[in-house]
Amino acid sequence: MKITFIGHLCRDINIIDGASHAMFGGGVFHNGMTAKGLGARPTILTRCADADAVPMTRDLVAAGVEVRVRPSVATTSIENLYPDSHPDHRVSTLLARGGPFETTDVDAIQADAVHVNPLWYGEFPVDLLPALRARVSLLGADAQGFLRTADTNGRLVLRDWADKGRWMPLFDVFKADITEAEILTGTREIQPAARALYALGAREIVLTHGEGVCVFDGGTFFDEPFGTYSLSGRTGRGDTCSAAYLVGRSRMGVGDAATFAAKITSLKLQYPGPFRGFG
Repeated sequence: MKITFIGHLCRDINIIDGASHAMFGGGVFHNGMTAKGLGARPTILTRCADADAVPMTRDLVAAGVEVRVRPSVATTSIENLYPDSHPDHRVSTLLARGGPFETTDVDAIQADAVHVNPLWYGEFPVDLLPALRARVSLLGADAQGFLRTADTNGRLVLRDWADKGRWMPLFDVFKADITEAEILTGTREIQPAARALYALGAREIVLTHGEGVCVFDGGTFFDEPFGTYSLSGRTGRGDTCSAAYLVGRSRMGVGDAATFAAKITSLKLQYPGPFRGFG
């Protein structure tokens, strides 16, 4: 499977139990490392400052992930504060933002599948979605980049996607966490939220929450647990799950792909950083 993940790489500053941990991250980092570790052929399409291109992509390149970097005047940087022990309680602040993707970026894509995974609203302009849809057999997206908006102080807050009814039917797979799902649907109950997301038009819903993942294809709910894990492994949870689901879906049915995604995510949650494979 040849799959392209679109989104900014990021300078992450994670504050857990009062201690600050700096690392390179971004959803596409976890997407790419997971897909490669599972035997797919991933490409990362990203934007960052020239000075950051080599250090930020070093681990991806070393793992064998193809990386295409478009220049940007700045590199996106986000601080993630975990105020307590709950894995879904996170306060994020946008410290710096890279430039948005452009039409020429979409025109250069050659892949079987594409997963759009921005870090903030506007990073991937929504009017690029139809052109992207026309280029691929499978189009996935993460809710985060269409809901997460920076306020005047840089605090990243979730706001409902005003045109969701227009854009959601373009997606074959739409991934959200339970907080994002509540913003989009008005309910925090897992299966009703998954059903409401499906009603917006995407063909398969991947909904993560503190205990696991729920996948809904319009007919059957597939609920799979993650097992226990610590906050140190929390960053990248949803991105690992979505990449594992997409790879799994290229090889198996919806239910088996849900089980596979939960298994891979559970392994990754045991440690910080990206999925390390089975070795």
